[in-house]
Amino acid sequence: MQPSPVPRRLRVASYNVFKARYAVATPPGGAAIRPRRHDLERDFNLYPTLHDADVLALQEAFTRPRGREPHAPAIDTVATLGAAMHWPAFDRGTARSGVAPAPGAPAGQIPHPRQSAFNGVPHGGGLWGVAILCRWPAVFHDVRLPQAWWSPWRRTAIVAEIGPWIVATLHLEVWPPGAAARLAQSAAVLAAIDALPQSIQRPAVIIGDFNCQRGAPHDVLRRGGFEPAPPGPRTWALGGIKLRLDHIYVRHARILSAGVEERATGSDHKPLWCEVEAAAGAEA
Repeated sequence: MQPSPVPRRLRVASYNVFKARYAVATPPGGAAIRPRRHDLERDFNLYPTLHDADVLALQEAFTRPRGREPHAPAIDTVATLGAAMHWPAFDRGTARSGVAPAPGAPAGQIPHPRQSAFNGVPHGGGLWGVAILCRWPAVFHDVRLPQAWWSPWRRTAIVAEIGPWIVATLHLEVWPPGAAARLAQSAAVLAAIDALPQSIQRPAVIIGDFNCQRGAPHDVLRRGGFEPAPPGPRTWALGGIKLRLDHIYVRHARILSAGVEERATGSDHKPLWCEVEAAAGAEA
């Protein structure tokens, strides 16, 4: 059976899942850690703003095979949340890891459209990075982001072509010392989008963890023709500090509604979502 055509209106959700730290439990006394997946699954099963998404973007997605030590259980946030979405076509085998060889350029294209992609780098005995899961088959492009000279973290992005739509997710350098890197990284994602065929006429969404409330990444995207979603609740909290680090930008599309799922408990970040419609005259 042929998949249904991608509509002019999409719901896109994004979630920094914090390397599944909230998805494992340590019993008293520091004994063996066991998987505890209900926090992530609970978020998606309880809240229609997430569960009914057409496109799910993840940051700090983490996969790790089961280790020899009892304190290293197998973790796969991409598969866990794909299953929580209850998409029958989801297949963990469609995801893959690796980064593009050239920073800032679209690469790693999958020759046949698939429904998920994971762009991860080695970290903590597994792979850490970003992912996109889609209701429809898509073509994915890995983007390796420029790395700050002082940073131990290699960061990645994914640009997905979902029918006429372009959806990108990113996880920019940590604040506050990462300002220069965030500028270069956001420019690399924009360059990857603009390198796609007819990108200037196609509806596009950039969503993810910017690790800043304002500044250079936002200016770069605005100069590239992208407009932000209206300001909303803070998406990240630590102690008494609350910041809006996660953002949505669109080009050739109209944001019908957007929000933050403040009740979610699966991460230190709160998921965000938007309902978007391709603008009149856009290639959709």
